[in-house]
Amino acid sequence: MSVLTAKYRDGKWHRLPKSKKYDETYFYASMVSEKCPAGGTKTQEFSLSLPDMAGEKLTPGKYRLEKELSFDWYFAEFEVIE
Repeated sequence: MSVLTAKYRDGKWHRLPKSKKYDETYFYASMVSEKCPAGGTKTQEFSLSLPDMAGEKLTPGKYRLEKELSFDWYFAEFEVIE
């Protein structure tokens, strides 16, 4: 599963549509999850900038990246400021 972008507004997280560029780049890409031992870490890198991932402009506010691994959701929150 790909990485999703969500924006916090009105007290809820709302997923943003993926951009056409994101879909074209990652449609056939393998985003394979690997087993990781307890306490271990894995790193993933993405070649698209955040504005290129989302199907709309990132305006000031709270955002997060969302990724599902083995039926559990993981989140990385960040904020866009002017």
